[in-house]
Amino acid sequence: MKKLTMFKLGIVIVLGLQAAACSGSPSPNVPPAGTKPAGQTETHDPVVRDIAAVREWTPATEGELTCYATDPYNRKLSYSWAADNGAIKGEGQKVTWVSPDTEGDYIVTVTVTNDEGGSASFKKTFKVTKNPYGNLDKTEETTINLKLSMGSSEIVRESASIKMTRIATINCVMQNEDPGALSFWWSVPAGKALGEGVYEGQARSLGWVAPGVKGEYTIGVIVVDKTGRQALGLVDFKVIDEFN
Repeated sequence: MKKLTMFKLGIVIVLGLQAAACSGSPSPNVPPAGTKPAGQTETHDPVVRDIAAVREWTPATEGELTCYATDPYNRKLSYSWAADNGAIKGEGQKVTWVSPDTEGDYIVTVTVTNDEGGSASFKKTFKVTKNPYGNLDKTEETTINLKLSMGSSEIVRESASIKMTRIATINCVMQNEDPGALSFWWSVPAGKALGEGVYEGQARSLGWVAPGVKGEYTIGVIVVDKTGRQALGLVDFKVIDEFN
């Protein structure tokens, strides 16, 4: 009886091994389909999010371009810039573009490469026009009204946050305006001043393009009437990251 039992057990084991062999199941030592052999590394491309800059430029002017890119494994990135017109100055994440002297739409391209050989390119179109402030998209524009009183010794001060390269409009709202002519003298330490008559003392409003560098900046205006009375206004801007 014992020999018969052992014989049956042996048959069960043999049949089980045959069934496993015929099932097509991979050996535990065979890697699953689609995996790369041991020691072969995958190449992951960087991700380019944007080229931050003023959307519209006056002809033959210089401005900063900043590339925002990330790498999935925080690898070191290098940047290569090209423009279909105008000139690129400098290298790295931030460069200077000298806009063409002819109005039109121009493409700037940046190619970002990581130290494992992965790369990605990004293109952005910029408009060169003689009237950029009148044509710029103002969907994210910041507007500030400085309520000034002629002859007042009080300095009117406002504050605001703005993203890099976005536009702010500062309006001088006069409370007791002299019927005579007023002069508006603006102080713009950084960024770009826009508007007709800004540098001639004739601009009641100022368009300001925030610089492409985070930080705190103060724009000032002194209003003077024909009798010599003055009013002073200041706007403190905090320029924040493009993707905040």
